[in-house]
Amino acid sequence: MKIPGTTIYITGAAGGLGSAIAMACAKAGAHVALFDRDAEGLAALTKNLQAQPNVGKIVPVVADLSSEEGVQVGMGEALKAFDGCVEVLISNIGVLVTGSFEELSNEDWERAFTLNFLTHVWAIRAVLPYMRSQERGHIVLMGSDQGKQPDRELGAYAAAKAAVHSLVKTLARELPAPSITVNGVAPGITRTPLVMKDLMAVLKKKHQTNDPAQAEQKEVEKRDIPLGRFGEPDEVAQAVMFLIQNSFSHGIILPLDGGNVRSM
Repeated sequence: MKIPGTTIYITGAAGGLGSAIAMACAKAGAHVALFDRDAEGLAALTKNLQAQPNVGKIVPVVADLSSEEGVQVGMGEALKAFDGCVEVLISNIGVLVTGSFEELSNEDWERAFTLNFLTHVWAIRAVLPYMRSQERGHIVLMGSDQGKQPDRELGAYAAAKAAVHSLVKTLARELPAPSITVNGVAPGITRTPLVMKDLMAVLKKKHQTNDPAQAEQKEVEKRDIPLGRFGEPDEVAQAVMFLIQNSFSHGIILPLDGGNVRSM
């Protein structure tokens, strides 16, 4: 797929990963629909994207994608703006839910699966009929290294991400290849606002320090990450761009964890 002129939908666009992916798409000349419930963050991102040279049409959609109805309304708005065209879906919604198994409530588990798994299901349902009619489409879902190698106190998050990985494999068998492809990205710890705020609180407690830099270094050492650091949002964006341009990538979960996951 050639990116210039391609219509790309990105959920969770105002977040750290979403904004990096959106910027990569805009710089490549794509038309982009941005979905997020953060109206202020979405407005700032839209302004930044529109300032890029050769950028296509940018459509910000303020929507709460934590419910099926919210997804349908938001996707409907974008589909109307692009006359029913959607060539790429990058489903990037996610939330970190932390706590041990005994600490997590039913509501915690429901939140973890709603925002890390079901939102992907709903987004795919919304765009799939249009991709089928176009006989063209690429879908990329945001997984995690936690879906392959869970850590303590991230059980609900890890389980939801493992479900995302399984969904990629299922859809790779069910969707009408080669016209529609589906893949996933599995980042490790990446320097996003979500991680540096929510997860850092867990890491400082875990490593008994109030110094974020020290907590980060101790976590890198404990996980024995071969590259010795956290990832960057731009590196995840590069991986996503690869997947939507490579016509033979289908049903894969692309690791992006600095070598953290040991499994084959």
